[in-house]
Amino acid sequence: MHMYIFILLVLPDLVWMHQSPFSCPSGFNIIENATCVLLVEQKVGFCGAHQYCESEGTSRGLRMFVPGEKMKEIESILPSESIVHTGITALLSDKRDTKIKWRSGDPGSGKRAIELPNAVKYNLTGKEAHISSRYVLGYMNDHYVVGEQYGNQSTHVVCEISNCTLSVGVESFSLNWPAEAKPTYFEDDYIAGCFKITEEDTLMKCCLK
Repeated sequence: MHMYIFILLVLPDLVWMHQSPFSCPSGFNIIENATCVLLVEQKVGFCGAHQYCESEGTSRGLRMFVPGEKMKEIESILPSESIVHTGITALLSDKRDTKIKWRSGDPGSGKRAIELPNAVKYNLTGKEAHISSRYVLGYMNDHYVVGEQYGNQSTHVVCEISNCTLSVGVESFSLNWPAEAKPTYFEDDYIAGCFKITEEDTLMKCCLK
């Protein structure tokens, strides 16, 4: 008799677990493919958007990033006439290649270039998309716009929670990769990307950061 009572109590829980929908943390939007996205009003530059997502993720114990690969799905929650930075850039283009290739900064996707037909979705087939490897992709007034990273301030910042497993491995150190830099130091107007500044006593300690 006791065994039958146990089964009747547990069975409804199993049914509820099977039917319960995917959920996101409070304040996040759910888009297709079980993706959780945070949308906030924030006036920042390209690097500021990335910094915001990183700091918000750290404070919540989550890995969060500026989305790239799922921007087409995320469009549905963006307000009209909004300006949003994306994680799609030409900054990761291999300098040994004469053709500029755009990549997404999503965790685990850095080595995959955005090719056709996806390049058409993000307006990356025109001549302006292949002028400079320092260009980034923004979303402005329902259109994707190519430009320099310092070109626009956002009206909103969108952050995605990463579902990618963090793999820890060993990578070989390659000198002068992806291309040899001549001269070693660049002029200020050639600086591109987002960096964290740290001070150490030796070059080796700096490399270990």
